[in-house]
Amino acid sequence: MKKKILLVLIIIFSCYYWYSFTSESEKYEILNEIIKDDELALFKICTKSDKIEIFENNLSDFTFLEQLSVNFQKLTQTEHKFKSEKIQYFNRSLNKIEFCEIIPNCDKQHEIHYKISLPIVSPDKQSVIIKITEDCNCMLGGQSGTYLYKKYDGKWKRIKTLNRRIS
Repeated sequence: MKKKILLVLIIIFSCYYWYSFTSESEKYEILNEIIKDDELALFKICTKSDKIEIFENNLSDFTFLEQLSVNFQKLTQTEHKFKSEKIQYFNRSLNKIEFCEIIPNCDKQHEIHYKISLPIVSPDKQSVIIKITEDCNCMLGGQSGTYLYKKYDGKWKRIKTLNRRIS
């Protein structure tokens, strides 16, 4: 009997994982949609991804199953290296969409750049958690935030700031 229950649980969790899985290309697509919809000018992005730091009390907007998926993705985050010509932003001065410059050396002095995370995506792909850090490496500080976005009528809206740091 215990083996049958264990087998059923494994099947349920496997189906749920399959349902909630988001591929790397889907995450890039979501990231580009968020950058466009929120008009983020992320012109230089660090090669290495940032890790998302969230706490249980930040997940009150999620259902129990969504919380399981978010926590699983949070625990299994790995350092991702962003690929060139995958992330775009809207260049306001040129009035056109351009690819972000992916920079390998994020410790260069006096150069503003951004560190971002790959998004943590809800199973229904309508909610996303993402971390964005702006840094100038100039001893004047920077800012960092972990944000909750939701998709309404085909557009991503920043709904909530989960963590914020300004220095």
